[in-house]
Amino acid sequence: MKYTFIDLLKHTSVDNINFLKDVHKAIRFDTNAKWKYLYIPFANIDDLWDFILKINPITLYTVIPMISIDGKENNPHLILSQQFLMTHYSSPDTIMKFIMDQLHIGYGDFDFELDLDKKFYLILKYKEIKLIK
Repeated sequence: MKYTFIDLLKHTSVDNINFLKDVHKAIRFDTNAKWKYLYIPFANIDDLWDFILKINPITLYTVIPMISIDGKENNPHLILSQQFLMTHYSSPDTIMKFIMDQLHIGYGDFDFELDLDKKFYLILKYKEIKLIK
């Protein structure tokens, strides 16, 4: 069965997270777009839903999730995972579960706690990637 680009978009990070590194080496991407940042206070899933619904439905994105205590660019951030793929069709629930699981791993690995009563930011560093034909 032959898959189209739209099929790829509709199946990216839906039931599980798809990582950029796991894409077959025969598929090449132009990743020269500029990085953009989305700051989501308290890792609010509604804001993630809104973001996913508003991104271009025919575009593939690579995302690096980070946590910041104050959301200031010059202050430290904790990178939660390597780059994963996201589209307009990706599941916000799957993405948020992955991010929260990664955050809990970070708690254990770095022996710190994020006080959920205080403000913090989930930061999605993302950019558009294009298939090279």
